[in-house]
Amino acid sequence: MQIRLKQSADKDPATELSSETERMLRRAVSAHGNTDQTSEPRPASANGFNFRAETSTGHSADYYMPIEDAGAVHTALERAGMQIKQISPRRSVRRKRGRVPKRTELAQIAHQLGDQWAATGSPIQVLEALAKATPNRLVASALENAASDVRNGGTVSDALAAQDTTTAEPDAAKRARLIASGKLAQPIFPLEFSHAIRIAEATGAITDPVTGEKRVAISVLMERFAIDQIRIDKFWAAIKGAAIYPIVLCVALIVTVAVMLYVVVPGMQELYTTLLNDAPLPLPTRILVFASNFMISPLGITSFCSLILGTAGFVWWSTRTPKGQDFVARRSLWIPLFGEMMREAHTATFARTLGMLASGGGNIKGSLKETARSMSNPVYREMLEDIAFEMNRDARELHILFRPYTPLVTESLHPALVSYETSGMLDVKLARLAAQLEMIGERRVEAITHVVKNYTIIPLAILAGAVIVALYLPMLDVIGRLANHH
Repeated sequence: MQIRLKQSADKDPATELSSETERMLRRAVSAHGNTDQTSEPRPASANGFNFRAETSTGHSADYYMPIEDAGAVHTALERAGMQIKQISPRRSVRRKRGRVPKRTELAQIAHQLGDQWAATGSPIQVLEALAKATPNRLVASALENAASDVRNGGTVSDALAAQDTTTAEPDAAKRARLIASGKLAQPIFPLEFSHAIRIAEATGAITDPVTGEKRVAISVLMERFAIDQIRIDKFWAAIKGAAIYPIVLCVALIVTVAVMLYVVVPGMQELYTTLLNDAPLPLPTRILVFASNFMISPLGITSFCSLILGTAGFVWWSTRTPKGQDFVARRSLWIPLFGEMMREAHTATFARTLGMLASGGGNIKGSLKETARSMSNPVYREMLEDIAFEMNRDARELHILFRPYTPLVTESLHPALVSYETSGMLDVKLARLAAQLEMIGERRVEAITHVVKNYTIIPLAILAGAVIVALYLPMLDVIGRLANHH
């Protein structure tokens, strides 16, 4: 990499490089690459510079600055009152393997995009800065592509909506394989994200629902989007956390019982035969021995392996194939204990999304369609698509169209919709509904977690205890015989 050090005839004290620092910079440049100063200027280091300096109070500072120009790094350090010891180009930053961003990552991107865009007014500059800052290679490539599209005359919303896991793949060979395979590409950014930006581009300024003041639309909507994403992520994390504990307990019990049946009980059988002289075993022990003999038989081994492979195959099918994902998404809404929580969570998600899209003054029909596309559960996606279609076909009130879907959206949605149709402010009412459902869900999760953590272990402990008792009953019989013999 070529670096051209800036030398000016008019020596500005704030920017003039000292001879010692200049020599350090030249050594850093020489170590990094060619120092031909007659070539065209290039960024000194695309990854910034590491530096070692001493502060005015004598403390050492060994950090890096994400600034590409060596002279700018020197100027920044001098202005900060630091005495420079060493400056060297930073090695390339290893990015994480590309993947679709999680809700928390989207929230961070939205916050930065809204704040920086409102401050600079240059979306291209903001997209390029975000691309350099993110460690996710796929997201960084998508942001760079979006910046290029905007530079060529496109809108930010359309540019971000066009990014998917195929077009944004930074590896050209892998991108070609994805295109050739015909695999369905997944959007990098959710539709409600690009739609919120589209509303901001069209409106310019909207009223902040919290303060009631007029603010730049992109800042308000991105802040609202980020807050909603964090709340939704927290809610779903609580539900998943409540389900993990019993699963871990059951898996641990299965592994423990399998080890006992395959390893411990066969070894104990020889001990029983030696000590009891073919005397009949207690009934619980005979059941345990029968189960162990079956498990170590060819039929038992085949059945156990089939069960493991079948479980693994079902997990793969339900998580990797469209049909499996659709099957699990539909059935999960009605499973005992967790089904009602999941329905409330999906209702809160679509309420927040619809309210956020409606807050920019968007058309309610269009907002319903965009919300439908953003829903991960096919049942809720189909519900919103049907309602949007009915509104286009015959303009009817929302609470009438949602009434048949009461088991999905809960009874509490209808008063909010009736209130909206009489007084307006759909975004505020849906935000309140979502907050109410999330609060109910959090309390329900806490209650279920308390029950699971304190009482699930009881039946598991009883089962494990029964196995242990069955193992040691013959030993007690032997001890009793020895006592009677003496």
